Amino acid sequence: MIVCTKTFETPWYELWAAAEKPQPDDSGWSLGDVLVAVAETAAGVPPEGIIINQKIATTFGTGTADELRQLFNISSQPAPKEESVPPLHATVLDRTFSFQPGWRVDRTRGLSGYDLWEDPDNTSATPRGDASPSKAKPQAFVEILSDGSPDDLEHYRPDYALHIRAYVWVPSGGGKCMYHGRIKIYFIRDDTPTEERTVLMF
Repeated sequence: MIVCTKTFETPWYELWAAAEKPQPDDSGWSLGDVLVAVAETAAGVPPEGIIINQKIATTFGTGTADELRQLFNISSQPAPKEESVPPLHATVLDRTFSFQPGWRVDRTRGLSGYDLWEDPDNTSATPRGDASPSKAKPQAFVEILSDGSPDDLEHYRPDYALHIRAYVWVPSGGGKCMYHGRIKIYFIRDDTPTEERTVLMF
């Protein structure tokens, strides 16, 4: 008689992804400074240096409209009606958990094969770097993977691994984003052939 363990569960694994962007320097121009600069520019007295969007502008056009365009970085061309806006780069948590051949994720236990705890203090901006209007916390996507083709039973490994992924974005104006969690995975033996369970008969 062969006695072997039928089920197995992992310890709790830490999940972590975080990023930080420094807050912008608040020592820049105030609204009053900008209004004074506009008045001086309209009167033909260009300021020594204007810092807008981290660019220094010291030369202006000959007309007041051109000066204001350069001051506020306004394009002279009309804006398109529709424009595709890509998301910002995300900080990504991407991990895969698996066990040795002969084991698969036990979908009958926990949350279909795993238990997941997510930190209530997780925070993220939107993919465009804006504050989240819904104040929703970032959440992970969990999927159970199989390896090989179902038509090749000798090499097919059903539910052999668990894959988890989460995305967080730093606020465009500076700040922090974070995803923190813990996960436990449950495994069970399957009928997949493996050399580790081979018994020499002679």
